[in-house]
Amino acid sequence: ALLADTHLHGDPAKIARGVNMADNLAAVVKEMLAMDRRPAAAFINGDLALTDGQARDYDLMVRLLQPLREGGVPVDLTLGNHDDRRNFHTQVPDVAPTEQKPAPVEDKHVTVVESERGNFFLLDSLHQVNKTPGRIGEAQLKWLAAALDKHKDKPALVMAHHTPHPGNPDSPWGVQDTDALFEILQGHKQVKAFIYGHSHNWALSKAEDLHLINQPPVAYVFANNKPNGWVRCTLLDGGAELELVALDKKHEEHGKKVELRWR
Repeated sequence: ALLADTHLHGDPAKIARGVNMADNLAAVVKEMLAMDRRPAAAFINGDLALTDGQARDYDLMVRLLQPLREGGVPVDLTLGNHDDRRNFHTQVPDVAPTEQKPAPVEDKHVTVVESERGNFFLLDSLHQVNKTPGRIGEAQLKWLAAALDKHKDKPALVMAHHTPHPGNPDSPWGVQDTDALFEILQGHKQVKAFIYGHSHNWALSKAEDLHLINQPPVAYVFANNKPNGWVRCTLLDGGAELELVALDKKHEEHGKKVELRWR
């Protein structure tokens, strides 16, 4: 299950852009648990919090996601520009670095999640709290290249919150070091897709033969004709099937499936 941009506020009654964010995430969780075949895992790709990642925002997130964990669906999270890494680690101590288990990259929240038909590499593009642009950074890029070198046996799907902006290192919106990131992704042919949120815009495209998957938001949309919801990703031999699960079941794109073929 691919989710992004939950934008939770510590007050579960909080409304933003006409949307109750807590209700939306609760509806998605309920929907997953009601499926005959529950997702093998859930990934939430950044902007977990509404504005600046307050501790109570993550406290609500933990409570809303608890039914998924109890229902056997593990949840992994990345961070976006509206998150605060310190508050996140305080409220989600299971993933916080310790002396015994230091972070793979200092001041970044990264991990690799392995599955039968592919490996997910979760990056941290949070650069400054409540500042729009994102960065991967030299240390994290070095970690990613080494991690990909160690995992060549299966397709790799790389996730980060921010929108890629090739050729635009001063991007006020997306990943400022996109070119350095894409050099690594294109240089490791087991990388099949880059998955991102941030723009609240469900869309599929390509950078050469690399799939770019722009996730819909769980919270609110920026354009009224766009869907919010989540994406059901089924890994196949040689590709993946993506199904949009819109919160508005009457939306014209709800339930539509697209099959991607790996390079």
